[in-house]
Amino acid sequence: MRTCLVFAALLAGCAAPPSGPPPCDAARSLVRERAVGLEAPGLHTVRSLIRAIRARDLFVKVDRRIMARWHREPTARATWLERLQRTEARIEGLHDIARGRLLTGDEAADLSRAERTLRLMQRRDAAWRRVYSKVEPRDYPFVLTGRKALDLGVLDGCTSASRTFCLLARAAGLEVRLVGASDLAGLRRIWRPGEERADGGVNGHKMALVRLEGTWHLVNTNYHAPTRNPPYEILDSLNGESVDPGTLPGKVLRLPSMQVADGRRSPALVVTDVARPDAENLGEFTREANLNLAVSGDPASPMCRNPALVEILGQ
Repeated sequence: MRTCLVFAALLAGCAAPPSGPPPCDAARSLVRERAVGLEAPGLHTVRSLIRAIRARDLFVKVDRRIMARWHREPTARATWLERLQRTEARIEGLHDIARGRLLTGDEAADLSRAERTLRLMQRRDAAWRRVYSKVEPRDYPFVLTGRKALDLGVLDGCTSASRTFCLLARAAGLEVRLVGASDLAGLRRIWRPGEERADGGVNGHKMALVRLEGTWHLVNTNYHAPTRNPPYEILDSLNGESVDPGTLPGKVLRLPSMQVADGRRSPALVVTDVARPDAENLGEFTREANLNLAVSGDPASPMCRNPALVEILGQ
């Protein structure tokens, strides 16, 4: 079984936007290999794509907090690299033993675990060298496009998972949009038009919209209750109302999955944007506005005068 690492070589011809030529060969390859029901794509196809994204042999989870720490504390990365080297040495030692005799059951199991650990660490190391080492830590929530996640075989949160899902769903022949939402309480805290903004950022969430047999479904590939099965949700209605790209901006959502401890209510998420159907990288055009609002800018900037937000938050 090929892994996502082989897709890097395929990405050379993927510069064209999805509205033109067919999606890139890397996405089509993964879809052909992992998706089901491609002759008539439907819910079963969507489920198979989500399972592929969550498969550990294809996509490795990268912790942005660890990557940001490596920026601030180079010794932390040096320590991690020493662990990688020890793992390599352990594997080499076990292979040396295997050349002289059969490995015991414990030794064989140790070798299998070490080789898997090394593959995951090498993927994270490649992601650091090719992406994270080149950006500011404050920008990490907005780094990976679906194409870059597919290229590296890594995910770093709901944004990259949703973008990757959208890319694959489009390659499977489905109509799809990326959906961005922000924590309403956080937005109200920093939204100060004409004034100096409050400190801190705004938590948010990325999801996808998929049209199946004429009906739009909100797909949350990052289920917030990891002990539940399945680890995703597909909703054709929210709060008793059907989901639709034209009606979502400005709507306040409370996703069933996003429950919090101690009996408190799940956070209110206000939909800030729904990507254009022909948007290259499915929502990448919102990056500057999101950064401006959540990280480093002034909410009075024209980039953030989103009508859906203005209606909720006021002038």
